[in-house]
Amino acid sequence: MQPLLYGDLVPWYHLLDPVADHLEEATAYQEALERAATPRPETLLELGAGAGNNAFFFKRRFCCTLTDLSEAMLGSPARGRGLRCLEWAWDPDPGDDRYTVDYAFPLRDGVEMKAVHDQHVEGLFTRCTWEGVLAAVGYQVEVKPRPFDDEQTGTIFVCRRP
Repeated sequence: MQPLLYGDLVPWYHLLDPVADHLEEATAYQEALERAATPRPETLLELGAGAGNNAFFFKRRFCCTLTDLSEAMLGSPARGRGLRCLEWAWDPDPGDDRYTVDYAFPLRDGVEMKAVHDQHVEGLFTRCTWEGVLAAVGYQVEVKPRPFDDEQTGTIFVCRRP
């Protein structure tokens, strides 16, 4: 089941995840891609582009094509709305590679208010599993840090076929 945030709640998404928050992340991706690719890449295919927040910065350098499982995410945001968010991450089964994130969203649309619960299951595979899967199909994997905020980083997998 698709989480509400990528369907019914798309008109509020820009309030939860503003474009400006993606400059550092997009810069890290761009630098990793440019170091890994020769000749210098001119085009970029972004799979799972979401609302296009990274592409906002990529388009300054690349000719971009965006895709996402949620077509609504690639549309324009609606205005005149307000959102607050309470996020709760928890692990119902510490023995697997997944965890659950529950969101409570109080939403304002003009003078109308409502509250919505959305649940996401995240964390499909460990880094080691990803590296093994990619190497098994012939990619050389280079791992780069991906900034989230001042305290956390994730991982960028830069993959090349020899």
